[in-house]
Amino acid sequence: MRMSGTFAGWQRKEGKEMNPSGIKIRVALILAAAVLAVPGIFAQAAEVKVLSSNGVHSVLVELLPEFERATGHRVAISYDTANLLLGRIKAGETADLVILTRPTLEELIRQGKVAPGGGKDLSRSGVGISV
Repeated sequence: MRMSGTFAGWQRKEGKEMNPSGIKIRVALILAAAVLAVPGIFAQAAEVKVLSSNGVHSVLVELLPEFERATGHRVAISYDTANLLLGRIKAGETADLVILTRPTLEELIRQGKVAPGGGKDLSRSGVGISV
């Protein structure tokens, strides 16, 4: 089972910014789902391989040790830019969970590397410029 998510900042919903704890909860739920997808998960601790864009590094650095202590599962994570991760996945690298930008994820879906409907948005962000 291949899962993925996107992240690029704090999501705005109904004019309010999502707080960091909301992002952490979403990431924790996705990690838990990835662990449950690994065969024999209840018999022994598993290693979950994650490829993540750099945008969620600070959230995952804080969250992953807590996740590992709570579940007994080890997370092996590799951070890179979305474009470099795209190249690695195109070249055949696999993961239990990928956290990428939406355009990169859509490219992987088009190429059959990620199942259609497998992506879930963790957050959205916009860019504004003021002069």
